[in-house]
Amino acid sequence: MITRTVKLPRTLVDKIDGLVEKGEYSTRADFVLHAMRQTLATYAFKKEEMYKTASNFKVTDQQVIDLFSNMSATFLKGLDEYTGELVQINTRVPEGLDSKVSVLIKPEYGLKNKTEYARASIICLLSVLTEINDVFEDAEKMAAQQKRMTEIINKIVIDGLSSGKSTKEILDLAYDKLKETEL
Repeated sequence: MITRTVKLPRTLVDKIDGLVEKGEYSTRADFVLHAMRQTLATYAFKKEEMYKTASNFKVTDQQVIDLFSNMSATFLKGLDEYTGELVQINTRVPEGLDSKVSVLIKPEYGLKNKTEYARASIICLLSVLTEINDVFEDAEKMAAQQKRMTEIINKIVIDGLSSGKSTKEILDLAYDKLKETEL
């Protein structure tokens, strides 16, 4: 195991602490280690995606360099959103992971050293977590909308049947009601 130290702005550490408090991570160091692993996967998936979508032409080394340097620049720019005194986090990194990270530590990829990689990886993981949360939030909204639609339709059907309306009349009422209902 290798100890890596990363200094982060207080507001960013507060965000990590929030995830630790929610029980999503056991410690700050656990978050940083997960971020480093996730970021390796993110770079690999993006490179693989590039090769898959480029089936009709050859992907050049320069295109990979451009992809990686743009990703790195985006993650490092994301750090600028956070402010405050710098807080040090020490993380024990397995040697195998550390050697994989070394592959991305190239000036042409936009990463000067492993500390910079760790800092960028934290922003990468936060963006992935935001995407995941958005998906679950959207799913919850959709489930609530479906429940509301079902309640509306059930009420129309019950009222229609109890008042002797035909199936066509009930369906027309349901259709009209759903059109005017804001979900």
